[in-house]
Amino acid sequence: MSRTIKLGGRRTPQPKLTEWHWKAIRKQIGGDTGGAMQMWAKLLERDPHDAKALYFMALAYYSIRELEKAIAYMRACLHEAPDHSDAWFNLGKFLQDAGRPKEALEHYIAALEHEPTKVEALTNAGNLFMAFGDEESALGCFHMALAQDSSRPEASYNRSFIKLLYGDLADGFREYEERWRCKAFIVDYERPFMRSIRRATLADIEEPPTWRVMLHAEQGAGDAMMMLRYIRRFREKALVLEVHKPLVTLFAKLFPDAEVIERGTPIPRDVLAQCPMMSLPLLFGTTLETIPDVHLAYTPAAARPCDCGMLHVGLCWAGSSIHPNDKDRSAPVHAFAPLLAVPGIHWTSLQVGEREEEYPGMTRPLLFSYLESARAVKGMDLVITVDTSIAHLAGVLEVPVWICVPSLPEWRWLLGRGDSPWYPSARLWRRGNGGAWDTILPALDHALRERVTTASLHASLEARP
Repeated sequence: MSRTIKLGGRRTPQPKLTEWHWKAIRKQIGGDTGGAMQMWAKLLERDPHDAKALYFMALAYYSIRELEKAIAYMRACLHEAPDHSDAWFNLGKFLQDAGRPKEALEHYIAALEHEPTKVEALTNAGNLFMAFGDEESALGCFHMALAQDSSRPEASYNRSFIKLLYGDLADGFREYEERWRCKAFIVDYERPFMRSIRRATLADIEEPPTWRVMLHAEQGAGDAMMMLRYIRRFREKALVLEVHKPLVTLFAKLFPDAEVIERGTPIPRDVLAQCPMMSLPLLFGTTLETIPDVHLAYTPAAARPCDCGMLHVGLCWAGSSIHPNDKDRSAPVHAFAPLLAVPGIHWTSLQVGEREEEYPGMTRPLLFSYLESARAVKGMDLVITVDTSIAHLAGVLEVPVWICVPSLPEWRWLLGRGDSPWYPSARLWRRGNGGAWDTILPALDHALRERVTTASLHASLEARP
């Protein structure tokens, strides 16, 4: 997939716009997409080769999410104006949204061959190179994007993921802070109080508790659990923890002297400092060698489904369907069918939410919160899961967990290793290129059978008088 991006050439001037073009553009910018499309259609009746009309008609169709028509019109535009760098870029974006990433990457590269300084094309190409496992080309794109405009945070933010993947946590977490300057991230995650309440510092851990610090879960539930190792370093009585609703009861048990509130609850008036939880590794200067242990003060009581003498294994096969990388990390339950046929195992479903499915012979406990899930996980001899919150829950509870990750995983799982410095009880199973589940199932099956044999042997030895 690696490909050199040439930084040569110059942008080709485009034909001038007529008054009719400007009228249609004003309609489109003003939100009258239908009116604009009527004008573009009339212009194309007069001149079917009008590249500008084809270009803006494509953008109009894209704005109403008719991707195939948008793609067709943008291709027609490029047929008439093959040097139109914006058309190459937008066609790449349309193809990416349509689930055709390889074609999208080719068009981003074509856009860069016509306009080498196009930061958006460099950033998008870098993201796709990263998705295809070509970290070297991705890093090159992000470096070039920063060289073109160092004031734009997106390239630095994207580059942070590669640094974190390679284990450069100090510099990676520093650049990861650039997320708070990225418009797309701010829209999804920034909270109003973050602009009015100062960011917490290490001094807030040592100061007398005359005010309180709020740590807030900015992203997913798994991310919040991953940060437990840092939260316990604060004084509980001076701490407010704002977390997702399903986490409230678990965090209240873990930190009984802290105030635990649900996301969206009014902020207590004595909170004078705040910190997003995913910024805690930077606050504490984390490196691979200094990742803190979890060692929770509270351990939930194990909820063992039965005392049947079999190996108890919990399974979670899917994460949230709205996760941007869900198609690469989740699987249908039948993908694990070969494992579910291994004898000597009592299977428990740890799946919750809209992906929950019936499967014959699998216990399905009622799991309405992460505290209940924690009790179920604690009752397992082993948890097998995709990269979702259950992986983090098993990790912080120090329950043996096998985590199935893509060939290019999220940054926290690093590259080329079968263990995790974040969770000593975890073993990583990396799917091959293309992400097919059958690339790891034979090895999983073999390891699981060995585990059953070992557990059976231990049980026999313990049963001897």
